[in-house]
Amino acid sequence: MQDSLMKKAAVYGALFFLVAMVSMFSIIIRTNKSVPDYDESVENEIEAETDLKDKRMSVLIPERNDQENQYFCVPIAINVDDEGFLVSNNYLEKHVTIEIEGMEADFYKNNDLYGNSTSVKKVTMQYESGNTVLDLWLNDYYECDVFLKNSNLYLEFLKPKEKFEEIIVIEISQIEEKEELSFLISEKLKEQFVMRKTHVYYSDMITEEVENKKLITFANEIGCDLFLSIRTEKVEGEINRGIKCLYNPTYFIPFLGNQELADLLLRNITKNTLENANGLKKVQNEDASLSFAQCPASAIVIEYASQKQLEEMKASDEWLNQMAKGIATAVEEAFKTEETK
Repeated sequence: MQDSLMKKAAVYGALFFLVAMVSMFSIIIRTNKSVPDYDESVENEIEAETDLKDKRMSVLIPERNDQENQYFCVPIAINVDDEGFLVSNNYLEKHVTIEIEGMEADFYKNNDLYGNSTSVKKVTMQYESGNTVLDLWLNDYYECDVFLKNSNLYLEFLKPKEKFEEIIVIEISQIEEKEELSFLISEKLKEQFVMRKTHVYYSDMITEEVENKKLITFANEIGCDLFLSIRTEKVEGEINRGIKCLYNPTYFIPFLGNQELADLLLRNITKNTLENANGLKKVQNEDASLSFAQCPASAIVIEYASQKQLEEMKASDEWLNQMAKGIATAVEEAFKTEETK
């Protein structure tokens, strides 16, 4: 009988222990769920930030509010002001560089990056001549908005179409220096679109075919609305100084085709600049940019007979303004054509 009682006591003891453990586990779960500052979205951010491979740039996830969760945060030294850092965005390479003055080389050993790194693949650091340089490698094409607050740089990454209603990509061909004519025209063109939500991207790196392909890939993937190429070409013989527009006739675009865009450009540019209209010309596979564009696309070719003529155009602010106004007017008409059809 004593053995029977001992067995019962053992069974009841085991059951009591099991119930106690379940109760403790339940209390632990309820306690974790009731922590007031806990944000379940942090778990997703922790998983995203494991993509930051550089061991020197370990990522710290402190408690933070929902507003901060939309930013990727870079701590900086307290002595750095608004003029002590520079943020550069290389769109084609999906690469953002942050250069910070006056910080110790080991600052990021004790100050981790944090925040929403969903758009960031990797971060690396260099220390050069007293400046700290952070390289952020992104997973897509982004606009990068940044502001400084409480010794933190807050970076927000937005897709171009999230920020701009209309996007134009301009290819600047054969550029060798900032004084190149096509560069000057594109700078004036940007001024024409300040008052409306049209953003202009342009590139001065189009000297090789590989860069050419990068630009048209960028244009296609961000969903640009128009692709323009501004070029200069020296002519000989009986051809006069003037404007010629190129288009690809094989790519069909509803509502506004390449030929229609080229015609709008030629008519408006020559009207404003009083240059000769040297016609429209079809191009196909021999022109990589116009062949692969997935939006209305045209090349504006400024033809000149002598270096003196080229220098005159570059030196005339009035001519540059009229050239940009002619392009802008054609673009306005193109957008209206798309909106009404």
